[in-house]
Amino acid sequence: MITPSHIIYSWALARKSEGLGGSHKRTLAFVLGALFPDTPTWAFFIICGLILGYSGQTMWDDMYFNSIWSIPITLTHSFILWPLLIIGATYTGWNFFALV
Repeated sequence: MITPSHIIYSWALARKSEGLGGSHKRTLAFVLGALFPDTPTWAFFIICGLILGYSGQTMWDDMYFNSIWSIPITLTHSFILWPLLIIGATYTGWNFFALV
């Protein structure tokens, strides 16, 4: 998924969520849901492309898939990881969503 897709899905979920409280919490959830999954990708682009000067072809054709960067990029897009973290937080009594 790319960032615009995250925005669309987060917007749809934020519109349907009544249990988050005030509209500012829904807006914050929407923004975080839209931007968070691509945070490692943006860091990868800034560090490798802008700071270290790798070419776009090297970055996106090779390094994106075959470097240490693939781990955080994959984890932030995991449909298995996030439900497991939510279940674990619920089981341990740590309510992450109350902090938002």
